[in-house]
Amino acid sequence: MHVLFLPSWYPETFEDISGSFFREQALALHQAGCKVGVIAPGMLLSLRRPLHALRADRSIRKEMDAGVPTYRMTAINWTPRLRGRSARRKEHIRMALYRAYAAVHGRPDVIHVHASLPAGAAAIGIAKQANIPYVLSEHGSAYARGLIPAAGIRIARSIAENAGARFAVSTPFARLLEERLTLPPDSFAVMPNIVDQPFLDAPLPLRDAGKTRFLHVSLLHSIKRVDLIVRAFAQQFPQNPDVTLTIGGDGPTRDALMSLAVDLGVADRVSFPGRLSRAEVRSAMADSDAFVLSSKYETFGVVLVEALAMGLPLIATQCGGPEDIVTSDTGILVPPEDADALASAMAQICESRTQWPAEKLRADCAARFGPDAVSQRWIAHYERLIASEGMAE
Repeated sequence: MHVLFLPSWYPETFEDISGSFFREQALALHQAGCKVGVIAPGMLLSLRRPLHALRADRSIRKEMDAGVPTYRMTAINWTPRLRGRSARRKEHIRMALYRAYAAVHGRPDVIHVHASLPAGAAAIGIAKQANIPYVLSEHGSAYARGLIPAAGIRIARSIAENAGARFAVSTPFARLLEERLTLPPDSFAVMPNIVDQPFLDAPLPLRDAGKTRFLHVSLLHSIKRVDLIVRAFAQQFPQNPDVTLTIGGDGPTRDALMSLAVDLGVADRVSFPGRLSRAEVRSAMADSDAFVLSSKYETFGVVLVEALAMGLPLIATQCGGPEDIVTSDTGILVPPEDADALASAMAQICESRTQWPAEKLRADCAARFGPDAVSQRWIAHYERLIASEGMAE
């Protein structure tokens, strides 16, 4: 089976976490035996740096990423203030990349659009031109945060309606998409993101039963409400030297969080290592005993399944995606924006950590979110779509 990925954003490098789950799914499908290609988003260069823009390589570039051909192209953004024209320019870049890709690798059996805006418009054009069905999977929190204008909603609805099948990464997100796009109930099925295989392959460390080390990792933004974790920690463990908290990541709230830890008198037990690479996240999880997430909204929560893979019980807010990940077998769900509930859950983890054996947590993660498990589900969906398109013809 030949699958072409058409993501709305994609990593520029192996360590780039933006869209890393798209790349990991492409590699997982390749490992599962599919022929997979990727048309990465076209980058539009600003004329604010004219020499850089004019001298940049604007030819089509092909990269071979662990057996997955990835096509990229850069262009100049001649009309930065005209968003419609810029969007059409990106669509034209994707169409040019598709023609270059198909000339070498042949016609795909199915196109997989990851996030409808802006990549989906090109999928509609390619699907009509080459008579290829496409599936859509939605990931972004912009719908829940009200960041998509009415025109964008209309475009996203058209992309969803033209798709052969539609998926969201969690059940609450699927229902929200149907509401925002005014689509009938159950228009979106649910398909989770995968956990990156190195998290499942890393050795499970021996952990000290007498200490509890809590970990949080994210882009430190106000929507993550990490201040609630610091407050809950200070409330429940004001002076306990055997309980610590690590807050990994960087972002606009980092300095305020560090000041809050000082104000609450827990700065000596709350560490801020800064931005972490994927390998450093694994290392931080290996040195921790439980993972805490306090977001106002998440469409999924990749870091939660990474923590599960590393054998960590979870504490997470009921903010969308975590409801599909955290069960009584894997951790504790609490209401959003409730420091008291977070404090109580942290106390429960300290008292009953053996309730969640690391080996069992990893096995649960592999069964639900492992690359092979999720890839086989995708392959089954692709096969049904291709069969139904054939019957329709």
